[in-house]
This record gives sequence, C-alpha cells and structure tokens, in this order.
Amino acid sequence: MMAGRAPFGTSGLFLALVASLTFAAACTSEEDLPGPSIVEVPPLVTPQRTTGFDPSTGVIRIGIIADLSGPGAEIARSQVAGAEAYWSTVNSRGGVDGRFPVELVIRDTQGLASTAVVSYRELRERVVMFGQLVGTGTTDALRELLRADGIIAVPTTRQSVWVGSEFRNLLPVGVSYAVEALSGVSWLSEQDSQPQTWCVVTDATQEGQDSIFGAIVASQELDAVPDLL
Repeated sequence: MMAGRAPFGTSGLFLALVASLTFAAACTSEEDLPGPSIVEVPPLVTPQRTTGFDPSTGVIRIGIIADLSGPGAEIARSQVAGAEAYWSTVNSRGGVDGRFPVELVIRDTQGLASTAVVSYRELRERVVMFGQLVGTGTTDALRELLRADGIIAVPTTRQSVWVGSEFRNLLPVGVSYAVEALSGVSWLSEQDSQPQTWCVVTDATQEGQDSIFGAIVASQELDAVPDLL
C-alpha cells in the first residue's frame, strides 16, 4: 500500500510560513534592527559632610536621651538596650545601606528635664537625629526645641499632646494613652450593650491626664457617663 501525501493545508502552510520568515530576516539589514537599550547604573555616592556624619569613616551618629539612673531608669534601660540591639544588628550587616556603620551617642538625664535640655544642646550639632527620647518628661522638655531646630526625633512617650502638624519631625512609637483609653471604653461597650456608668481609675500625672482625655472622648461618643477617680 502506498503512503498518501499530507494535504498542503497543514504541512504546506507551515513550510510557507517558515520560508517567508527566513526571507524577511534575510532581507532585513543590521542597520534596520533596533539596538540594545543601555541602562546606566549610577555609581555609589558618599553623602557630603553633614551634622552627625563623618565622611572619612562613613560613621553615622544617632543621639539617645534617656533617664538611665532616675525614677524611670528601669523602663529606659530596657528601651535603650533594644535600640542598641537593633543597631548592632544593622552594623553586623555593614551598617546603613550596607556601608555606613551607626554609632549611638547616649546621655543620661537622671530623670531631670533640665539635664535633658543640656544633653540636647550638647548633641544637636553632633548627631544626624535622635533615635530615642525616652519618657514623657524628656519629650515635653525638648519638643519645642526640636520643632524650632527641625531635627528628626523618635520620642518613646505615649502621651498624645505633642502629636500635631507643628511637630512633623517627631515620629511616634505605638499608640498614645488616650487611644488606649478609647480602646478600653470601646471594648466595654461591646461587652455591655446598655452601659450606665463606667469607672476610670488613673492618676494626676501627665500620662493619667492623657488617659482621662481619651476616656471622656469615648464616653461622649457612646452617650455614657464617665466616673473619673
């Protein structure tokens, strides 16, 4: 039995397509082909000299002001230890951008606002920023100076009074005491659909006043009567 020929519609069409592509490629000169696109990679540039940066060593200095020996020492020491651990990890990988090591310059306020101001004035021309301002008292003592100087700082207080458009250079950490109080009242409202009176127990410190503010705002929104002690 003789083998039949494949119809032109299948193999013939394929061969014609290959031939046309080959002919087109042969007729296209190299001048007509688009050239490769070249993307230039910018070289690494060392930043110019600035406050807190040493161009000769590449070291970035970050300030920390905290109560390490006063009434808030227990909390402050743990927070500073956390900052030291973080930057130690960054430095183990070469530093910022893998090439700029970070040096922390730490000052102890001893729990005194006046000492915090002295430390700030000493360091503001030596550091790029303040990576930690530990405590509400320290933040209150320095916030106007920071606003006027435009230096970036990270206060670890949870007081909300300084949060505002005029303090855009202050970067908050976590939620404020007022927000915590709002969240607490919100939780109570979910547990009791018809609350009568809620009791808020706090103290006369700045943190306590912030909590009272949050509780009052939440109670007003929920048409509740706060009993403040």
